[in-house]
Amino acid sequence: MQRPVARLSLILIGLCGVGGAGQALAAGNDMTRAVQSAVAQAEAALAANDPLTALSDAEVAVGRATTDNDRYFANLIKYDAAIQAGKTSAANQAIDVLVSTDRLPAADKAKLLLTEGRILRREDPRRAEAAFDQAVALAGNDADVLATVAAAKADYKKPAEAVALLDRAIAARKASGQLAPEPWYARRVAIAYDAKLTDQAMAAAQQWVAAYPTSENWHDALWLARTTTTDGGATLDLLRLARVTGGLKGETDYQAYASAATAGGESGEAKDVLAEGASRHML
Repeated sequence: MQRPVARLSLILIGLCGVGGAGQALAAGNDMTRAVQSAVAQAEAALAANDPLTALSDAEVAVGRATTDNDRYFANLIKYDAAIQAGKTSAANQAIDVLVSTDRLPAADKAKLLLTEGRILRREDPRRAEAAFDQAVALAGNDADVLATVAAAKADYKKPAEAVALLDRAIAARKASGQLAPEPWYARRVAIAYDAKLTDQAMAAAQQWVAAYPTSENWHDALWLARTTTTDGGATLDLLRLARVTGGLKGETDYQAYASAATAGGESGEAKDVLAEGASRHML
């Protein structure tokens, strides 16, 4: 039974502003006649850009539903109409029914739960987080779902969970042969650092520069490493690496390098790096 799933895909695309309705549910699907009639009326209203009327017709279909098929298709059209009409409570009611059905793949259920979580984030954070957690449970290795929920967990002041979800999202994307988006790496570093999760922050920073080895990223990753050590020799080595990777970005970096080199008995190196900073107009 492919048509309902195909329609759900259209509905989910509609959430991103591309459009929703477009494939008839009422025709050729096994619904009781009374529900089929109401669904057809709702579809006609959506086609006429009248989502409020469509939602009213969809509610009639839901009220008339007596079979699993009735409930499934009636709530599909209710969800579509509610989203287009901006009626978030009705959309969540439909989502709850659709997620409870065995008619949808787990991946589609996870995406519906993400929608519910986004809708509820401000008005009911606890229910929103429950929806996000359920989405993760259903998502498996869907990197986009994991990354989305990670952002929510960071907002909920749960940095360890956020970092763990981003770990999974990046690993899942890598396992699929793709490179995860750079903001995922940067966000993971920032969350771990701000939460004083030092080991996770350092591991995340290393993966960040391995995936995106720009001079700016080297600068930030090595600055982070310098904040975690009080060993003068280690600090000097980190600054040497920053110099090689183009990660010395300003007067403070060059002065720190010169000071570390001088403290380490490398006055010639200190003189060289100061000259380099001056030639680059950093000093």
